[in-house]
This record gives sequence, C-alpha cells and structure tokens, in this order.
Amino acid sequence: MPRTKLRGLRLTAFFFLLIGLVGLSQPARAATSTVPSYFAMSADRTSAHPGESVTVTMTFTNNQTTDVQFVFQSFQQTYETMTAVSAGLTYSWTGCTDDQGNACTPGVAPGFTALIHPGEARTATLTYRIGADSNCGGPIKLGFYSYVYYEWAGGAGTEDGLSYTGDTFVNCTT
Repeated sequence: MPRTKLRGLRLTAFFFLLIGLVGLSQPARAATSTVPSYFAMSADRTSAHPGESVTVTMTFTNNQTTDVQFVFQSFQQTYETMTAVSAGLTYSWTGCTDDQGNACTPGVAPGFTALIHPGEARTATLTYRIGADSNCGGPIKLGFYSYVYYEWAGGAGTEDGLSYTGDTFVNCTT
C-alpha cells in the first residue's frame, strides 16, 4: 500500500478515535419524559379488588396560540395488561362520558370534533369493572395508554405523543 494511502487511513482512524473520546467524555443526560404537556391520563385508583370499578380520566388541553381543529386518539391496553388478561384477569367497560356531549364509546378513545380554542380543555372519563372471578394478586395489573396526534393553525402545526394511565394493581380480597 502506498505511503500516502496509509497516512490517510491513519489520519482517518485518529479522527474517529478523537470523536469517540470526546463523545465518551460528555456528561450523561437524564432521560426526558415522553408524557406530552397537552394530554394527561390517569386512573382514580392504584389498586382495586375483583368486582370493583376503576375510572380513567383523559384530558386534552390546547396549549397552542391558535385553534386545534383535528385530534386523533387511540386507546389501548399496555402489554402487561394483555399478559394479565391471558392469565385470567377479566374486565369490562361500563361507561364513557365526554364533557362536551360528543359520542363516547366505552373502551374507545373519544373523538373531539369541535374546534378547541387556545387554553381550552376537553375531558372524557371511561369506567371499567374488574370481573368478580378475575385472577388477582402478584403482578396482575391494569394499565392503558393513548397515542394522541393533533393539528392546529390550519394543519400547519402538528404534534403527537403517548400518555399512560399508570397501573392499577388487582388485589385479592382478604
């Protein structure tokens, strides 16, 4: 191999080594939360017994300076909840209310069809009942997540993110 090529390879290797060392010397950064500031979801209890009800509250707030004209939202079980259902946990949706009078189906994300003005919020509550014959104890828990996508400023601005309810552990009656 000619000397000039060998010199070029050495210089390139040195350059990448230098970049790697500089990268390793940077301080570790804290992980940022993925919970969006415009959407919040929570359950009214962190533990429940078979036969009891739990209410999930979802609030979307327009934090933009113009109207939000489109909101897409999905509502899903977490992986841990799917696993618990496979292990004998049962629950059924019993109700859904929306503070704006829009159609709301239990267990399905509500659709907000009217404009949401800056600073305004829309809230929906979904209630489920844990089956009286459900498996309980140990790591059995219920949790849900919602993916939200919305548009404002005539569709010029968009944002999306995930929010979680937190877990509700299903405890056996003692």
